[in-house]
Amino acid sequence: MIQDPRKVRRSEEVMYLPIQGHASPPSDDIPEYIYESQISVMVSGIDDWVWTAYCFVDVYFKGNIHTEKVEHYSSDAINRMDPHSCGKYAADRPVWDPRKYFLRALSARMEQVREEWENSVSLLMFQIDPYIHSFPPSRTKTKTGDLKITTKEAFRWTIITLRKFANLLAKIIIAWERFDKGEMQYFYSPQSGELADSRWGTYISSIDKDVNHLRDLLGSLKDQTKLFEDMTTNLVMHAQYAETCIASQQSKSIQALTNISILFLPATLAATLFSMQPILPSGVKMKDFLYFFFLLFIITILLLTNPSYINTFVQSLRNGQNWLWARLSRLLDRGLKRHAGEDEDSGDEDEDGVELLNLNERNRRTGWRDGGDV
Repeated sequence: MIQDPRKVRRSEEVMYLPIQGHASPPSDDIPEYIYESQISVMVSGIDDWVWTAYCFVDVYFKGNIHTEKVEHYSSDAINRMDPHSCGKYAADRPVWDPRKYFLRALSARMEQVREEWENSVSLLMFQIDPYIHSFPPSRTKTKTGDLKITTKEAFRWTIITLRKFANLLAKIIIAWERFDKGEMQYFYSPQSGELADSRWGTYISSIDKDVNHLRDLLGSLKDQTKLFEDMTTNLVMHAQYAETCIASQQSKSIQALTNISILFLPATLAATLFSMQPILPSGVKMKDFLYFFFLLFIITILLLTNPSYINTFVQSLRNGQNWLWARLSRLLDRGLKRHAGEDEDSGDEDEDGVELLNLNERNRRTGWRDGGDV
């Protein structure tokens, strides 16, 4: 891929959509690329007799040898062609009027722009048209694997390119409409309001024809973009619906297996209990096992057919658990309070004993002192 050395224009490789039933281009083929380019035509001068015409064309993707070089049109000394007009007119027949020369060059370049856009849009349409018809809106059976196509890099590239093309085409049309409403007045006579030269109408009509053709291309591009996006939405919806159906079917299968395993629980529980010989009383017979199994089976069936009983039982267990925790909390609170009260009583008794001891000690000393005095 050739890159613009100025880093002004962009280029990218064409990516083909993977369509089942349609042959993709072989990997050994030369890849195709889309190059961004621009053409500008300008005539500038001080009057109708001294002027200069410019034509700027992007040729970075055409290599060293291309048809846009001036030497290409002037290599023949006898038949030299005008490079600004893509070689459509002879260069040895000068055009003295700058306005006529501008319209002639612009008409030729607009035809070139229209041809380039026809090639690019046709290539893109040729690629996505089989894809759209592969997934029509009436298609009801969509495989889950079809959804994986939307994650392909070529799929995203196609959507982005469709929008880019529509945006660029709209800009070209708007640019001409602005020129037609603004600068086009310089080609009309201020006195009569008509073209200064009636022969210029041929070039203007040619430009209008090419622009109208670009409008048609833009309309087709928008329609194809809408069809492509609608097809994408339809494909995603059908694929998601298919996944939902598969998930629902799996859920039903899991539910059936769960019911089957639950039905085997009574037999398992009965066999387990009756296999514990030390726990069971002596004289247990086969009919007792069958009665017990039948009782468990009936209870299981009732619970399966009435799930509300299970919910009620679980809610009762939760309520009992909450009541038990509340009861234990109250008992713990009472025990803590009683223990705190006993600690306070023992503290009071200790204080009374200390006070009594201090009083006896003081009396003893006083009596000893009084007896000494006697």
